[in-house]
Amino acid sequence: DAAASADYDGSSGASPPAGRRLPQWITPHRYRVCLLTYIEKNFTFEGRVYIDVTVSSDVKDRFSIALHSGDNLNVTEAGVVVRKTSPEDQDDVYSCEATDTSKNHTEVLPVRSHSYENATEIYTIHLGGEGVVAGSNYTLVLPFVGRLKDNLYGYYKSSFKDSVTGEKR
Repeated sequence: DAAASADYDGSSGASPPAGRRLPQWITPHRYRVCLLTYIEKNFTFEGRVYIDVTVSSDVKDRFSIALHSGDNLNVTEAGVVVRKTSPEDQDDVYSCEATDTSKNHTEVLPVRSHSYENATEIYTIHLGGEGVVAGSNYTLVLPFVGRLKDNLYGYYKSSFKDSVTGEKR
């Protein structure tokens, strides 16, 4: 149910409730995360993640890609790119400073819209055009911003007392 799904935090090792399961026809192979954290300023962060995925031959929905995303992570929708790649392209190293994520030899799929389901924490990219192709590889590029929380869930802030100086850090 939605209430149980909203309370699931993954710490028990049990499988998530059915509403929190991602579609099985898109398989991630690698995540590359670029992250800049502003601890001294205001406990915010920004970054970009590159996710290499393969679409299986039994794809059920060619026009959406669903990902888990916590409520303290805001995807910068205008910067989202879904790029068709080859396995060789997925071996490329991407710069964290790069803002142009397209390459001349790859096809960029049109992103029609985005949605976020609060109860399941699932972010969905809705594609236009012909959607994804079964058996193909893609790299998803998602820029994001967020605020560190202190709830010990996801990317969070914490402190400790230095045993030598007694200073809170």
